Amino acid sequence: MGFSSEAVFIKSAIPEEQYTELLSELGFTNILFKGKAYFGEADGRGKQGVYIGNYKDCTLLIYDDILNGHRDQNNFSHVEQVLTSFLPENHEILSLLNIESVNGYCYHYIVNGQTRRLKYGSYDGDAHEIGEELPLEKRYYTRKEKRGNDTIYSTTSPDGQVNEWTHDQIGGSIAFLLAAMMIGERYDDIPQELEMHQYIIAGEPVNGQATETKPLKDQVTLMKDLPVTEELINKNVERLQTRSARGGALIVIGLITLVIGFFTSIQMVLIGGALVLTGWLVRSSAQKELKKIKV
Repeated sequence: MGFSSEAVFIKSAIPEEQYTELLSELGFTNILFKGKAYFGEADGRGKQGVYIGNYKDCTLLIYDDILNGHRDQNNFSHVEQVLTSFLPENHEILSLLNIESVNGYCYHYIVNGQTRRLKYGSYDGDAHEIGEELPLEKRYYTRKEKRGNDTIYSTTSPDGQVNEWTHDQIGGSIAFLLAAMMIGERYDDIPQELEMHQYIIAGEPVNGQATETKPLKDQVTLMKDLPVTEELINKNVERLQTRSARGGALIVIGLITLVIGFFTSIQMVLIGGALVLTGWLVRSSAQKELKKIKV
């Protein structure tokens, strides 16, 4: 069924001791600290409660329907309204949504309380957007053109194949890519085992068990190190193996392009060299992470 992701990035990161204060401002007044969880759980279907954690100078906030509901006159969702008031003057917020089952997407980039870029849509409607395209948006596609009522975006794969997409088909991928503005990598490249704090609604069952009504102030004493499950490890291994294979494919394509370039043009040589270098970096990074897991 594909991705079902919705999250908010906050930069700079909020100290852990301010998590409960922020959640209270967001309206979560009857919640309990459950313990540590992992990003792979928070981003998956069946998530329970509210997840919050820090990663690369950002705070990541995840819970169901985090971006749904009424938007105010500034086109801010409830969580975005609260954050712009709660955060210090110099801050950045990136909200993103990618629901592949309906080609639903949203990305909203806010700097110091002002919208720099907002775009959202789904398969059954037009794209709604405010602000100029961000540099990373423009880099994702090679061309866009108007065809009747639709805007068609063209992308070119490393082997030169051109693909065409409508706004709803490409929007979720761009949303994931824009996470790189905050953390230097795509949303779907965040480590599955990234630790987060999980909060649950008091009294609601979790995994079939009634929750205990321990106060939030006891959260430090409730912290427990949960083991990284075999399922999470396997998912991360598969992700890294796929990335390594992609890097290897880029190297092969680059080498072929280099050979062709020697007989045709210097431009092809440069393109081939760039592909080989990119492929080597991607594969090396993935293999390095795989070694850490296997050790």
